[in-house]
Amino acid sequence: MDDLTRIKGIGPATAKKLKAAGIENFAALAAAAPEDLATLDLPGAEAQEMAAWIVRAGELVEGANDDKAGQAIVTSELSSRAVTEAEVAANAPPSTDDLIEAGGAASQKQQAELKAYIAEARDEARADHPYLTAAADAWRAEHGNEPPAGLRIAAKRDGFRRAGMRHPKAPVEHDAAGFTPGQLDALFAEPNLVVEFV
Repeated sequence: MDDLTRIKGIGPATAKKLKAAGIENFAALAAAAPEDLATLDLPGAEAQEMAAWIVRAGELVEGANDDKAGQAIVTSELSSRAVTEAEVAANAPPSTDDLIEAGGAASQKQQAELKAYIAEARDEARADHPYLTAAADAWRAEHGNEPPAGLRIAAKRDGFRRAGMRHPKAPVEHDAAGFTPGQLDALFAEPNLVVEFV
């Protein structure tokens, strides 16, 4: 079951109503028609917003099936865990040479291909999520390759909403993995929030 609240505009209450209607994952939402969603009595949701949910769900399904997004980059810290472009941006990865050494690429051609993939992934992440990658760069400059434990968020105005949740004035720590790269980028870009890796 997918976390539907990863989609902008879907909060916990809306996700609960969608799941009660049998829409429990991104694929089911991507396959739904806006007219179907309109019959579910989703307070405050307009037809245009529901259509955007369907498009975003389709993107998330595509991303999960995309060979490039699923290509494994093995790090010594994460053993054989697959690291996607988003994780490359968010988790302050080791250097390209460390990744290649940990991955055990045997031939020079494989090493060159892996270096090219990593460079492309970082360039795409930087273009798609400039605020997130700037924050990750700042973290790396101060902490080296040690990945951040999480994210600390405080709102300048109590209850300010961003990334599908209300943020209090008091700083709250979150698991960064609970947000999509797009949500993280929006959080770091938002002038009404104070956001930092911790």
